Amino acid sequence: MSDRRIWQGTRARLHPSGSYIYGLSRDIYPNDIEKYDITNDTAVIMYNSPYHGDYDLGREFWISENGERIYTATGNSFTCSSTDEYDLLYRGQFHDIDEIRWATQSDSRDLIAVIGFSPAYPERSDQVYLYRESSLAVSNIIQLPPQIKKNDDGSWRRVNLESHFVFFDPTGDSLRVVVNGTAPEGNVKWGILTLDLNAR
Repeated sequence: MSDRRIWQGTRARLHPSGSYIYGLSRDIYPNDIEKYDITNDTAVIMYNSPYHGDYDLGREFWISENGERIYTATGNSFTCSSTDEYDLLYRGQFHDIDEIRWATQSDSRDLIAVIGFSPAYPERSDQVYLYRESSLAVSNIIQLPPQIKKNDDGSWRRVNLESHFVFFDPTGDSLRVVVNGTAPEGNVKWGILTLDLNAR
């Protein structure tokens, strides 16, 4: 590492280029996003964002598939660039969402799939939000279908699904959602749900 300290608890993610790591400091206030050069096999801190406390960043972030954007858990978005003066610049906020739990972007679709909580549905996590990458505005909200399970006595019950992670397939035509379902007796089972975007 370089002589500058990387704070304990920093969340780090590899940039798609493979040349950089971005890190979000989580245990200091105000927190910030830093960039590290790893082209010479040793991580060297280059710089952090120019804001340092101007925007709430939360404790998690994601990098877009094309490597041009950062999305934070609080819904703020920043640029990624190999040119220092254009890197880590604020570019706007996601509309109509309070907290992002997971985000993934498809370059071919100009879409961001988000799992989070909105002001209208603060307690619900059985939805996937689709945002336009260009505007950060909501394009669609996908309601996860409930699962119908058969009880031992032959009756049927409804099991609501909760979304935890979401990923685009390589073509951007469908989503893979990692879900769990909680039955009335409290049993939790995990699975992967495929959502066809061409049918919506």
